[in-house]
Amino acid sequence: LNNEIKKVFKEDQIFRIDHYLGKEMIQNITMLRFENSIFEPIWNNKHIENIQIVVSEKEGIGLRGEYYDNTGALKDMVQSHLLQILSVTTMESPKNFHMNSIRNAKAKLLEDLVLYTDDNNKEDIIFGQYEGYNKEKGIYEHSNRETFVAMKVFIDNKRWQGVPIYLMTGKNLKEKLAQVNIEFKKSKNSINNNMEINSLGINKKSKANVLEIMIQPKEGIGLKINIKKPTVINEMEVAEMEYCRTCLTGLNTPDAYVKLLLDVIEGDSTRFTRWDELASTWRFIDSINEEFIKTYRYQAKGLGPDKAYTMISEDNRKWWFLNKWGEGNENI
Repeated sequence: LNNEIKKVFKEDQIFRIDHYLGKEMIQNITMLRFENSIFEPIWNNKHIENIQIVVSEKEGIGLRGEYYDNTGALKDMVQSHLLQILSVTTMESPKNFHMNSIRNAKAKLLEDLVLYTDDNNKEDIIFGQYEGYNKEKGIYEHSNRETFVAMKVFIDNKRWQGVPIYLMTGKNLKEKLAQVNIEFKKSKNSINNNMEINSLGINKKSKANVLEIMIQPKEGIGLKINIKKPTVINEMEVAEMEYCRTCLTGLNTPDAYVKLLLDVIEGDSTRFTRWDELASTWRFIDSINEEFIKTYRYQAKGLGPDKAYTMISEDNRKWWFLNKWGEGNENI
C-alpha cells in the first residue's frame, strides 16, 4: 500500500492519521517532559522503575466483527495506538521541536524496541478473549482471536536499558480508560526504610512515587508523593497532587481529529506517523509468534484474564490503573 501511494505522492504529502496522537494529554506528554526541568533529568533507567501504558475499552467489537476477527487486539491497538504513545513517552530529546526532529526521535526509539523470540513469547505476552466473542456477528464460531493483550516490552538503548514497559489493552472491560503511569524507583536514603514496623504494625516503608498521565475519559496529571502524617511519630502517608484538565475546561475542547485535520491543512506532520516509524512497529509486531501464545478467556465487563495480573505481580509490581477502578491496593 505504501509503495503504491508513494508512486503518486512524496513522503511530506502523506499524512497517516493515528487519532490518539491528536488527544490533548498525549500532546501534553512532550510539554510535560521537556518544559519542566524537574522531569527530564530523571526520565531514564537510573530513576524510573517501570512504565505502564493502558488503553481499556468498555465496548465489545460492535459491528466490526469481520475486520476484527482477521486482525485482533495486537494489530488493531498495540501496533498503532500503544506503540505511538510509547514512542512519545520514551523518545530521546529531539535536537529541536521542528516536526522532522520529533519524528526522527520517535523513529529511532521504535528501531530500538527489543524484538520477541520464541523464548520470551510465552512469558512476556498474554492474550485474552472475552466470553461471548464467538457469538458476535461476523465472528468464526471457533475463533481464538485475541480481544485483550498484556505484554512486557524493553528498549535497547542507554536511557531505558533494563526498564520494563508494560502494555495492556482490551475490549469489553470494566471501564473505558487510557493512561500512562511512570513509576519511579524508591529512595535508597529513606528515613522510614531504615526503621522497623512499629508496635501498631504500621509499615513505614516508603511507597512508590508515580506520575500519572490520564488520557481518557478524565484528562489530567497526577503525582503521588510521600509525606509525613501530622502525628508525633514519623508515620508516612501518600499524597496526590493532581491537575484535572477536564474539571477546569469541561468537555468543550477540540476533538482529536479536529486538531489533526488542522495540522494537515497547515502542512504540519509532527503528529503523523512517518513510514520508517510504521515499518519499525510492524517489524516488532511481526517478531511475535502468535502460535506460541495461549489465549485466556475473561468475563465480559471484568478486569481481563487473571494471567495478566500474575505476569506483573511475579515482577513484584502492580497495575496502577486499578486504583481508578477501585480494585487497587495502595500498600503495594
